[in-house]
Amino acid sequence: MIRPALWLASTSLLLLCCDGGGGASPPIPSNVLRVRGSAGGDYRVAARETFGHELWALLAGSRAQALGGTDVDNLVAIPVGPSGPELHRLVRMPLGVDGAFSVDLDRSTTWLLLLTNEDAIPEERVVAYVTLGAGSESMLAFPVPEAAKPEVDLGMLHRDGPDAESTTPPDTSFELSAAALLALARTDDAYRNVVNAYMNREGDVAYEVLPTFGVEARVAGTSVAPAEWGSPSFGPYVRTNDARVDVASLCAGTTTLTFHPPASVTTSLRTFGPDMPLSTAGGTSVGGGDCIGPHINFGASAGLVQLAMGAGPEAGVIPFPAATPGVWRVRLDGVEVARFDLAITDPIVAGHWVAPVPSVSLTPDAGGVVSAVEVRWHEWSDASAAYVPLADTSGLARNVTQMFIDVRGSTSSGAVELVSRMRGDAIFDGAVALTTAWSTTPGATLRIESLAVGYTIASTTLRFVWTIP
Repeated sequence: MIRPALWLASTSLLLLCCDGGGGASPPIPSNVLRVRGSAGGDYRVAARETFGHELWALLAGSRAQALGGTDVDNLVAIPVGPSGPELHRLVRMPLGVDGAFSVDLDRSTTWLLLLTNEDAIPEERVVAYVTLGAGSESMLAFPVPEAAKPEVDLGMLHRDGPDAESTTPPDTSFELSAAALLALARTDDAYRNVVNAYMNREGDVAYEVLPTFGVEARVAGTSVAPAEWGSPSFGPYVRTNDARVDVASLCAGTTTLTFHPPASVTTSLRTFGPDMPLSTAGGTSVGGGDCIGPHINFGASAGLVQLAMGAGPEAGVIPFPAATPGVWRVRLDGVEVARFDLAITDPIVAGHWVAPVPSVSLTPDAGGVVSAVEVRWHEWSDASAAYVPLADTSGLARNVTQMFIDVRGSTSSGAVELVSRMRGDAIFDGAVALTTAWSTTPGATLRIESLAVGYTIASTTLRFVWTIP
C-alpha cells in the first residue's frame, strides 16, 4: 500500500515572522530563511471580496483566472518533506497592496512557493508557481537546508505562463554552481502536482492525487535504450482522510465515489466521459479491508482510504492526461468533494519525456547468471533530437523521494526481488547488485521475465517496465 501522507500529521509553527513588505528588516536568526520580493508589475493584487461579491460572481458565472492569470492576493509557502509537499505545515500570508512580501521561514527544509487568489473557486486558487530561472529551465523547489544563503531576494516576479519567475539570478541566493542549479531545475517538474493538493484541502479534510505513469518495452536481448520505451499507461491513485468515505460502505454500494473526466477519455477497453464516470460501484471484497471494483480498486491504510483509478478489470488502460486537459471532478453520492487537474502532471511533452529516462542493461556471466543491473539516466535534447546521457545526476538525487528496481521471474517460480533506495541514499547510477542468482537463459528456473526501474518525486511516480520475451 502507499505510505500514509505526512501532511496528515500534527502541525508545527513554521511561520517565524512575516511583513507585507514595508519597514526595516530585523536581523536574520541562523534558523531562518528570509524570502522577499514583489508580485507587482505583471500581477494585480486583488482586493478581498465580500460575501456579496462572491455570491454574485458565483451566480453570474464569473471566475477568477487560474494558472497563468494575473489576480493574486497571497503568497503561499509549502515545505517539502521526505514524502513530498506537507500542506499541514504551509505558510500563507497576504501580499502588500503593492504586491511586496517578506516572509521568514524555517530553513531546515526545502520550500515551494505559490501565488494564489484565495477568493477564487478551488480549482482556480493557484495562479502561479514562484520559480527561479536556472539557465534554460525554471526551478520550482528551493533547496534551502544545504544551499540557501540567509536571504533569498526574488526581486520583481515576471509572469511567464503558469510561472512567476524571479528576475534575480539564482546564484545570488544559493551556494550552488549554475550547473547544479540547472540539474535541480531539470528534475523538479513533478512538484507541479502540489496545485492538486492545495485545491483539495478544506480544514483537516484532504484529497490527494498521486499520478503514476507506466511505460513498457518488450525487447529481447540484454539491454533497453531510452528510445525503446513505449506503450505508456496512466494510473492515478487518490487518497483521502474524509470520514464520509468508508471502504465498507463503498464496497457494499451504500455510498459511491465517481471520477468524472473533463471530456471523453477512451481507454483500451471503453470510453469514459463527464456523464460516464469511473465509479466504485460494483465492488467485491477480497479481504483485508480491500475491494476490487470494475473500474477502481480501493482499500484503507493508516486512516486513509486509497483508490487506484482505472485498476479494475473493466476500466482499461487510461491514456496520459495531456490528451484530456481540464479538471477531473470527484463526487461522493453526487456531491463534488474534490477536483484534479491531471494534465499538469504529464511527463511527456511533444512526444518526448521531460523527466529523466533510464537505460537498463544486464551482463550475464558465461553461465547466464546476472548479478547486477546497470542503470544510466538520460534526458531529451532538442538540439540532438535524441536522448542523451544526463551529465549531472545531482539534481535527480536531491529531488527523488524513492527509487526502485523490481525484478520478477516466471509466474510459476513466483520469484521477486525489490531493491529500494530512499531520499538521502545514493541513487541508481551504474551497476546495482542483486542478491538473487537471476538468469537470462530461456527455461531457467530463475530466468528474468520482467524488470522495472522507477522513481518517485514528491507524489508522482514513473515506472519503466522491461518485459523480456
